[in-house]
Amino acid sequence: MTNDEKVRSIRSKIKCMKSTNEQGFDVIIWMRKRFLQSEAFVKNLKRIIDAGFIEKWTNYLNLQDISQRLLAREGAIKDPEIKFEEIKTIFVLLLVGHALAASVLILELWYSKRSRKY
Repeated sequence: MTNDEKVRSIRSKIKCMKSTNEQGFDVIIWMRKRFLQSEAFVKNLKRIIDAGFIEKWTNYLNLQDISQRLLAREGAIKDPEIKFEEIKTIFVLLLVGHALAASVLILELWYSKRSRKY
């Protein structure tokens, strides 16, 4: 079986689902001719398919889409508003990190000037 036939057989198995519509479409992955890693790629792709990850991902995405639709009907989905008090600690950590980096830079410059011998 050639690489093209292997890719075609795998391509027929991989379907990307459209929201909750059960009609899928093929995934096409472009590769150069005589691509050295095509066999390894096909092998790993078969492992992913055989392990059931594709089905799990599509089921998860379908369930997530359905739950979002149900919440939207109830009016429960709102845009989250982030307040400054919630992210204040992040900015404090950022400033502490910058201050620490600046102090290390100053110490390195001072040490290199001090240890320089002419």
